[in-house]
Amino acid sequence: MAALKLPKLIDPSGFLSKDSRLQDPSGLSSDAVVSQPFYPLDSAPDAFAKRLTQLLYGQPVHILKEEDGWCKIVALMDGYVGWVPRQALKLQAFTATHRVSAPLTHIFIEPDIRSRSVIALPMNALITPTGEVSEDGSLAKLMNGRWVPTSHIRALSDVEDDPFMVALRFTAMPYQWGGCTALGVDCSALVQLSLFACGMQVLRDSDMQFESLGKPIDKAELQQGDLVFFPGHVGIMASETDLLHANATNMAVTIDPLENVLKQIAAETGKAPYLGAKRLTL
Repeated sequence: MAALKLPKLIDPSGFLSKDSRLQDPSGLSSDAVVSQPFYPLDSAPDAFAKRLTQLLYGQPVHILKEEDGWCKIVALMDGYVGWVPRQALKLQAFTATHRVSAPLTHIFIEPDIRSRSVIALPMNALITPTGEVSEDGSLAKLMNGRWVPTSHIRALSDVEDDPFMVALRFTAMPYQWGGCTALGVDCSALVQLSLFACGMQVLRDSDMQFESLGKPIDKAELQQGDLVFFPGHVGIMASETDLLHANATNMAVTIDPLENVLKQIAAETGKAPYLGAKRLTL
């Protein structure tokens, strides 16, 4: 089995040991990878069960058991435990060297952008180019013989330096609870995806992120890139006053005045709308 070649999951509050949704992935083998562009991780071996999150192409998993065509797995990216159909996985060790860096990219049959696109892969799908490129250098060959735009991929070691600028690429993309792609993303997935692009492996849900990430700061200190937390919600400051967030109010990723978001959440939940803010150190 291959050793996992990904950043260590940030979990100073110990969610991996105390949260029933999770299992500590450290030491677990990466004995399969996701074989679909993206696929829901379900709470039970049932296509109508509650969706917990989404798994992305190439991401490594550890199989706990198989049952009637389903696999109970640990997602080694963030420790989430759930069920996927066996057909959504490929039994192989984790070998990816690159990730998709664009919100979505097409995979082509031949080294020609006019050839047929077989699938589209989302940001942070994990892939392995061979090193061969098309004659004009615009496409890179993958281990499966397909081709991906060279401008849409980055080596896992080639991390970005600004999570806000990564998240900004998702502006106007649709909101989807449990979604992790540009076809549908929720608030905490937007944070998780953006931080992974910058070399940080973080927990999936906003409550976990609030407890595990960054240094607490006063609301008066807010600046671009700070994380702001609300009951069941999180966003990234786009400026001192405006918030970038995936939200059900607009069913999209939008930039809104923070004060408007606070009023909206207070009206919807009846709770104090502001939990706090955190500043990250990359």
